[in-house]
Amino acid sequence: MPNQDQYIRQDVIAQQDLSVQGNTNLGNNAGDTVTVIGKMVAGGTTIEPVASADYGPGPLTNEVIFSFDGSLYDAATCTVTVADDANADVYVATHTIAHNGTSAVLSAASGVADVWDGTNPTFNANYNAGTVELRMDIADAVSVAVAIDAKLFAAQTSEFITIGTQPSADTVVEGDTPATFTVAATTNDGGTLSYLWEEDAGAGFVALVNGGAYAGVTTTTLTITTTNTSLNTYDYRCVVSSDGGAADANSNAATLTVNAATVTISVNPTSSTVTAPAAAQFTVTASTNETLSVLTYSWEEDAGAGFVALSNAGIYSGTDTDTLDISDSTGLDTYEYRCEVSTDSAIAPTATSTAAVLTVV
Repeated sequence: MPNQDQYIRQDVIAQQDLSVQGNTNLGNNAGDTVTVIGKMVAGGTTIEPVASADYGPGPLTNEVIFSFDGSLYDAATCTVTVADDANADVYVATHTIAHNGTSAVLSAASGVADVWDGTNPTFNANYNAGTVELRMDIADAVSVAVAIDAKLFAAQTSEFITIGTQPSADTVVEGDTPATFTVAATTNDGGTLSYLWEEDAGAGFVALVNGGAYAGVTTTTLTITTTNTSLNTYDYRCVVSSDGGAADANSNAATLTVNAATVTISVNPTSSTVTAPAAAQFTVTASTNETLSVLTYSWEEDAGAGFVALSNAGIYSGTDTDTLDISDSTGLDTYEYRCEVSTDSAIAPTATSTAAVLTVV
């Protein structure tokens, strides 16, 4: 970071009409100080006293308020310069500020040099208890300078991390596809970014470590390789840091939804009547919400003493498919048949079809 002399001219510090001065450590630059006048408001909340200023955080829209003595500055020419990262894109506009003792008027901008690549700053002026307030609503700026009647009034700068891509909520089925959360960030401090993912199980965020179900904990993408319903509704966020001096930035929290694995039978086998020794057939239709698993089938027969699993032998075939074939129905009158459907992952509970009766005449 440049030192304060590069931002605040020494002849300005000596001006008697700039009576309210103070030094502050910028919140996003713990080691840098600048002499400032006015106050900064971010998101509607004052984060420094009136006698100081602070820029931050990051890409959020921020309101900067510069206050000055209305008796000294009436119908003053005001030049505002707002710059983004590394001063690569600059907005420069000249206004006239006048007041009548109760309200202030800010003229339309003239002499605008606008190569701003973000949201253009907006301005207005207020008159409050003898002071004129120049209010600027800015986004993505790292420096703001205001000159009143050609005298530099105040300047400030900040370094920050911008999270351009926030992690998104993810929904998975237990034990199925991994859950992933991704973040993308940049910094204007020239440093190298580092990442640390955190998990909130309901009692606050705790840093994760690689191992077990977690991978990529210190990268831009967190992968939870094994999910179960105990992780349902857990939140995940990434803390992005820089070795260039910018303050850490926390991503938004993203919620993990873990749905229980299920097998659903949509069509049960139906009862059948045949004449011996005719063949008989029973069919079941089922599905699972596990995208990486396949269904498995096991047909069972109840001859009167309870259901027993069948195997592909003798008159029976297709006992491990969705369709059971019985090649000879002789002696099977009033026998019942049902199918148990599972997945090859064995995660989802087994679903059992209703029983179908074979009537042999």
